[in-house]
Order: sequence, then C-alpha cells, then structure tokens
Amino acid sequence: MECATQGVLSIGHSGTLCQTMTPARWPPLRSLEILDGLPNLAPEKADMVRVANELVWWTVQFCMRLWAAGALFSWENPWMSMLWWFATVIELYLLEGVIATVFKQQEYGVPWEKMTLYLHNYPSYHKLNSGRVLARPTAVLRGKCWYNGAEIFRTKLSQTYPVDLGIKMGTLASEDLEMRCKEMKAGRPVPMAMRIHDHGLPSVDPERVQDMMEDEMEAAVMTQAFVP
Repeated sequence: MECATQGVLSIGHSGTLCQTMTPARWPPLRSLEILDGLPNLAPEKADMVRVANELVWWTVQFCMRLWAAGALFSWENPWMSMLWWFATVIELYLLEGVIATVFKQQEYGVPWEKMTLYLHNYPSYHKLNSGRVLARPTAVLRGKCWYNGAEIFRTKLSQTYPVDLGIKMGTLASEDLEMRCKEMKAGRPVPMAMRIHDHGLPSVDPERVQDMMEDEMEAAVMTQAFVP
C-alpha cells in the first residue's frame, strides 16, 4: 500500500476471488440487498465473507492510491459479480480516467463464454474487447466435471486467465507505460482511460442485471451448483 501511495509502482492488477460474490452460488452468502453478507451464516462462511469484504476495501484503497499517483491499475471479476455493486467500488469507477471494459474470455481461445469486466484507467485496455463475433461456446461453466482425476466445479476451469489474454494485457500495458513515461518526461498529465470507451458497471443497469442474476441463481439450484 505504501508503494502505491509513494509512487513507487507504475501499474497494479487485482483479480479478487469471486467465491462469495457469484450469483451462481447456492446457497448464497450475500445478495444485492445485503452486500456485506447474509445474516445467520455458519461461522466458516461468515469468515469467508468477512475476509472478502476486507479485501474489497483494501483493493479499492490500493487502486485509488495508484490513480492518485498517476499510475495504472486494473481490477478483474466476472461481469455479474456482486463486487461491482459495492458503493466503494462505484466511487472508484466514478473517478476521472476510470472506465469499465467488458469482454468474453471466449475471444481468447477458450471454449467457454465467461463475461468478464475490467475496471481500470489504462488508456488502451478497452481494446481487450475486440468486438469479434463469436461462435456459440462449447463449454458451460455450471455444475461439476472431472479434471485430472478429481471432481471439480466447472468454474475452477476458468480461474486462470487464458494465455492469449495475458499476452494481450502485457502488450497493451507495455504500450501504455511507454506513453506514460514520455508524457511524464515532457511534464504533461499522465494519459488515462477515456469515458467514450466505457461499457459501464452492471450496477448502472440494475433491473436488467438483477434479472440475469436471478436466472443464474435458479440455474444453480437446478444443477446443485453448490460452492464449498
């Protein structure tokens, strides 16, 4: 945190675990109405929610300090994650030069769709969404499957970023850092994201997203997609 405050860091990235944030979890640990965690959770589940809430607070502070120091940050989570509904996260989104970029991981060579959102201030990260028309995904991240001799939840298959996505992130970050250095040496403001490229947070269209979340929860119950 001190490194971010003192301007030691040029970039930072966070991919907060979405275990407690997903609407596909059953039984749920939180809701859009009670984001901080549902009442009467079992002690171990309550601890999971508490730790996740602390991590959200820490990450908001980290990103805000990077932004204030003229550094670049990005924060990734699924598009339907309840993370994007936290008031502190919305405050971060409303900062000048901060936008949301939404894309499907299927664009990067994986068989599942997985709508993903990056909250960031990179001048070029909006290019993570290529705008390509994609074929119907061949894998659905719901329920369980066997992988490497063990039964796992399908969502675990998508926890690691696709290789091509990592390459694209690194390429764009390198270009933005080079631009940042040039502008700083010239005594000009550090370039950040432009609002014209913003896709918006899900919380800006709550009725539509809530309907989609309810569909996910219903599907989770039907497929017994319980997450431990």
